[in-house]
Parts: sequence; C-alpha cells; structure tokens
Amino acid sequence: MKIITIESPASPDPPTAQEATSVLKRVFFDGNNVRIVCSKPSAPSRAKLHSLVCLRDKSKWNEVSAECSRQHNQYTRVQNTKRGIKITTATIEDFRKLT
Repeated sequence: MKIITIESPASPDPPTAQEATSVLKRVFFDGNNVRIVCSKPSAPSRAKLHSLVCLRDKSKWNEVSAECSRQHNQYTRVQNTKRGIKITTATIEDFRKLT
C-alpha cells in the first residue's frame, strides 16, 4: 500500500482579512483502489484549570502557610475573600498535599 500526503489550501482564493487554513489530504493506493482522506487541523487545547482550595477559617492561615513551607508545597496565588481564603496551587500534587 502506497501513502501520499498532500497539503493544500482550504479554498483557492482566501479572503484577505482571514488566514488561509490548510487541509491535510492523504491518498491511499493499494494497487486497485484509490482512497482520499482529508483531515482538518485540530482545535487548540483548552487552558489548564488551576487547583483551588478555600480555607474557611481565616485564623488558621498562619498554620496552613507554615505547613506548606514545611512540605514544600507551592501556591501561585492567595486571595482573601468574604467566605475565606482562596489558595491556588501550582500543581495537582501540591493540591493533593494541601487537602
């Protein structure tokens, strides 16, 4: 089976305000049959959500921050809110250690 990959523009005359997107075409030939498979570019991946912990009792912040320092947990952001203290961790592992 012979496989040929061809990259061609999506339309012959793309508008000037838009970028031209390319479509990837693959031609499969096994001696008797010819098959053309087109694939469009995939969508960009979604942004990764950060792990968030809410500390309801604000008076325990000193204990929590000392424990984070002792265990080498990294948090990227801490925000004081009406309902408590929001702690955003850098990684999932840090989130698991904190909870």
